[in-house]
Amino acid sequence: MKIAIIGVGTAGITTLSYFLYNAPPNFKIYSIHDPSKPILGVGESSTTIFTKNFCNGTKFNMLEDGYGQQLDATLKLGVKYIDWRSHDFYSNLLPGAYGITFDNRKLKQFAFDRFEKIWGDKFRIIEGKCDIVENSDQVTLNINHGLHNFDYVIDCRGFPDSYDDYQFVDMPTNSAIVANITGNPDFQWTGHTATRNGWMFTLNVHSRISRGYLYNDKLTTINEALDDFERNYLLTRDATYNHFDFKSYHAKSFIKNRVIVNGNKALFYEPIEALSGAFYDTVSEYALSHMLGHIGTQPMNNQLLDLAHDYISVISYLYQGGSIYNTPFWRYAKLISKKHLGSSERWKKQYKFLKSLSREQIDHDEIVCMFGSKVWSSWDKHFGYKQMITGNDSLEW
Repeated sequence: MKIAIIGVGTAGITTLSYFLYNAPPNFKIYSIHDPSKPILGVGESSTTIFTKNFCNGTKFNMLEDGYGQQLDATLKLGVKYIDWRSHDFYSNLLPGAYGITFDNRKLKQFAFDRFEKIWGDKFRIIEGKCDIVENSDQVTLNINHGLHNFDYVIDCRGFPDSYDDYQFVDMPTNSAIVANITGNPDFQWTGHTATRNGWMFTLNVHSRISRGYLYNDKLTTINEALDDFERNYLLTRDATYNHFDFKSYHAKSFIKNRVIVNGNKALFYEPIEALSGAFYDTVSEYALSHMLGHIGTQPMNNQLLDLAHDYISVISYLYQGGSIYNTPFWRYAKLISKKHLGSSERWKKQYKFLKSLSREQIDHDEIVCMFGSKVWSSWDKHFGYKQMITGNDSLEW
């Protein structure tokens, strides 16, 4: 079976990694990409699912390959929440699990060198600009004016050209100012710092720190955001800035005939807790299961839509209690987050189940709404909701 994976951003590389490791030996995995297309150069934080998948496909090892050079990678053991409450706290990854932060500009070359060495003839490359010209019993791609046929295509080419087949989602933030700061940081967590106008991520690759100030441009101007960023959080003048506006959305359908969308073609929400990578890895898992005949088109699409909605519930849960700031942004964030949680019948059932768990059942760590019950219990305590443990329905869902 011939599988084409279009694109070599983070989602494209991790999809390649998943299929090379998990697909049967008779599968031939093709990377289709345009080498002239630039990669968005930012530091990137990952989840444990991403790290496991990437390590399987590339045999990456933090002790032998990490802490520097090849991926500029560092260890991530959790998320530190700063100024969301009167006390700072950690959202820890579970014992025995870790994520990594890395420079995604180095990801493709590192992965391709490993893929060719490890997987041999199973991994193949076709370079050039690509268009889908047929999608029925097989998929025909036009690559540099030559036609190539595949059994399935996974499209990881980034943001959609048109949003006609997408559902927009109301999220608290829609803009970011990202700055890279030189240095040799040594912390092993990703920071989520509440600010007057949103929140700021802080993550470290081996050679520098990346900070991103996220805000809503309907409530805050770019000059107001930049002033707050520089005055209170940047702490250095050697930074270089990039500004991004973004939409939050998910595909209405993740599979059409033999074309599956992944990466930003499938979903993009604001980056709190770095959950997009886990979603993209789950798309890969469902895609291979579908190709092997284990799940049909409609059940696959329905389950991924459920997961996309769960992702919104997680974000809303984190935002619903606001932060130490009583500002227009945080009032808006609380309002739309409570609105989602109050209108989602799926979340209400998940919440009711979580609230019913005993301490012994929580320790069993059953996965509910993307996370294990231990994580939900920890969030419940540190965010001060105390709903799942004490049965206190203080928030109006």
